[in-house]
Amino acid sequence: MQTNNPFASAGTIVNGDLFVGRSVELTEVYNRVLGKNFGNLSIVGIPKIGKSSLMQALYDRRNELYDNNKYVVVWYTFKAIEEYADDEPREIFIDIARKVEKELKRHGYDVSEISYYVNEVSNLEMRFTEFQSTLLDMFEELVYNGIRVILCLDEFDYCKNYLVECHFQLLRELSYRPENKIAIVTASRRSIHDIEKDSGGGSNFFETFKKIYLKPFSIEDIRLQRNLIDGVSENDCILLDKAVGRHPYLNAIILDEFFNTRDMKSSIDKQINSVLTHYDYLFRILKKDKLDDKVVKLYSGFSDTVSQEEEEYIYNRYGIFDNIGDNKYVPFCDTFEQYLSQLYRTNPYNLLWGKTERGLRAIIKYALDHEYGDDVRLWDPEIRDLFSQEDWSKYVTQRRKEKELFKGRASDCIIDQLYPRHYIVLIEEYWDGNIDAIMGHTLNYWRDELAFICRYVRNPEAHSRIILNNAEKTRATVFCQEVIKRCQLHRDELGELE
Repeated sequence: MQTNNPFASAGTIVNGDLFVGRSVELTEVYNRVLGKNFGNLSIVGIPKIGKSSLMQALYDRRNELYDNNKYVVVWYTFKAIEEYADDEPREIFIDIARKVEKELKRHGYDVSEISYYVNEVSNLEMRFTEFQSTLLDMFEELVYNGIRVILCLDEFDYCKNYLVECHFQLLRELSYRPENKIAIVTASRRSIHDIEKDSGGGSNFFETFKKIYLKPFSIEDIRLQRNLIDGVSENDCILLDKAVGRHPYLNAIILDEFFNTRDMKSSIDKQINSVLTHYDYLFRILKKDKLDDKVVKLYSGFSDTVSQEEEEYIYNRYGIFDNIGDNKYVPFCDTFEQYLSQLYRTNPYNLLWGKTERGLRAIIKYALDHEYGDDVRLWDPEIRDLFSQEDWSKYVTQRRKEKELFKGRASDCIIDQLYPRHYIVLIEEYWDGNIDAIMGHTLNYWRDELAFICRYVRNPEAHSRIILNNAEKTRATVFCQEVIKRCQLHRDELGELE
């Protein structure tokens, strides 16, 4: 019987036998920094996706790399808050120099020359230009003696709180000129270009990097992770795929629970709040990058205000959407889709379409309330036959899952689950004597306009970007404005939309 829980430390850096998969990414790392011709590498990804663990796999080889190649591997972690003497971030470089000295000493290298340089640069009274020159001389001494330094910088996003252009320029020189060249490997949620840009830097340091965008595990890698625990069945894997996809950390926290319960459904239920908390944290991070609302806009299908660069980041670099072909993207797992759906319905994002959709739902709810009363649970049997079995089952399942996930925050009303293509079904059914008085125009007018909206503006089933020309943008805008106007005219019946 397995007695050691391989996921007991879920959420921390994974190394040793517990580090599985990522063979493609590891090969990229080694090819970039260990070859005769080497360069800098940036590992980029969302929180808890395995960036630091991938870099740790390189760091764990430091003894072998020194013995065989005279490569010195050192690790420095940036922190959210640092305190430096006189607000002097050069202490970061001093600390790195000391780590190099310590690692060389550990391997029995005569560090007398290096110690001289370390002592010199530790003098904070030294002018920065002199400090920079002395530090470069130290690394030139190492290169002259056949030693290559590989510098692992974890949590590199935080460096923007301390480093300015001259510091990025120094890092560039350290990794650029052959006489003193080192290899720099960073782990961050954003690219070096964005970090340097936000800090006001203009050194082109980012141009020295190759980037690895770390996404959730491949099918083979997730199988290796799940096989670390005995007794995970194929059915268990299906449940995990639906709950958390191939995200390594989210799988780990559920497998940690499974080690004790040996019941996958129970384990998922117990950890679902932790999964939602992780999504909350992810969106706080995305908000810092001004991408939180863009993710929801892309999910909703209303992507006209999302730039191509932002879309590229969200769809192809973060791994939170899966490309299912034909330029269609879906959230990486069911719980994330439900989370996005909840965000979309509860946040207007100041979009015309967001307000428009709330208006259309309010109009439909008004008609159903008028016909069947205000108990939304009684509406289901009355409208059930207007939908195919597949569509109705999907909406009921979505509602049930949201109730399980969000409890009191979730809506009981099936109308809140509908995709826009079904609005017209209900509008047609309850047009006479209910909706016609509110919406005006003709039924054919609204049918045509909603068909256009469903195709070009709001298609959550496709999750694909369709670029609108000016005429189409105008048509969509006029439609939204008309719906909002009709709702405002009938606010006594419908209530306020916001």
